[in-house]
Amino acid sequence: MTRFKDVLIVGAGSFGSSTVKRLYELGIRVTVVDKNKRRLEEIKDWAVDVLVVDVINKEALEEITRRNFDAAIIAVGSVFSTILLLTVYLRDLGIPFIVGRAANKLQGEILKRIGCNKVIMPEEIVGKDLAESLVLGEAKELELDEKHSIIEFLAVPGWWGKKVG
Repeated sequence: MTRFKDVLIVGAGSFGSSTVKRLYELGIRVTVVDKNKRRLEEIKDWAVDVLVVDVINKEALEEITRRNFDAAIIAVGSVFSTILLLTVYLRDLGIPFIVGRAANKLQGEILKRIGCNKVIMPEEIVGKDLAESLVLGEAKELELDEKHSIIEFLAVPGWWGKKVG
């Protein structure tokens, strides 16, 4: 059973769009807001609703958040003051789980202090994924915590039929 059923994504750029598509594949209902109508048009098939909104307009966000979202993902660009403002707005509007986007650890710490439940740093994630793909090839890693991971990879023929552990 999934933890989230209805998610609001604020921002339909590359990061927001790829998040919308993956959440759709996972069966999550997503509403996306952005001021750029063209971006919204490109992802409308993966969202329950797309709304052209100036995302720093608190009254507009208030109207949208009456839909009782389980979570919100702040996927706007690199202007940190906008991300800060959105975090405060969404927290004030009662969104129970907020994901914020940070460019570095200091920004991440600030976002956590003002109400983000989870902070992601896309550039750090991409760099880590690139390094792992160079070392692990087509293997996929799911990090469970700092000490444990599950890695999926193609086994060499000599390992076929053998027990692990």
